[in-house]
Amino acid sequence: MKETSSLRWGWIVSAAVLTEIAVFPIGFILTSLEGLLGIQQPVNAFDPMAWVLSPPSFFLAPIPFGYLAARKARSRFTLHGVLVGLIAALIFVPVLLLMPSLWGEMGPNYYLEALNSAAKIIGGGLGGILASRWSASRQDAAQQTHAARRDA
Repeated sequence: MKETSSLRWGWIVSAAVLTEIAVFPIGFILTSLEGLLGIQQPVNAFDPMAWVLSPPSFFLAPIPFGYLAARKARSRFTLHGVLVGLIAALIFVPVLLLMPSLWGEMGPNYYLEALNSAAKIIGGGLGGILASRWSASRQDAAQQTHAARRDA
């Protein structure tokens, strides 16, 4: 019980919801850039270009939110980031299962969606790693400032 009490669940869930909201604008931007470069945009979830265009947006979206949630934590930064990605992936499961018509008449490509979910988890974990590095450099700077004041 004490182990999970140090997790910032409010920040984790909020960041996961924001991740799901951010996936669509990032995906739209990436798809637009691919269209400008002359790469054919995917027609449906089974189009091979969907495997190229979709995972980067699902990877990039949770990085800033994983960073945000992990930065608010006092420890276990990477875990906070991974949980942001995991909860964001879990938020999407009901949409995937209950509304398959969103993907057209062929339905969703479950292998691609599993890859996208893994990309969310990895992206959130990367945000947590970045937050841990930020925290470590901040602690080093604080120790150096404290030592300089003590020596002066």
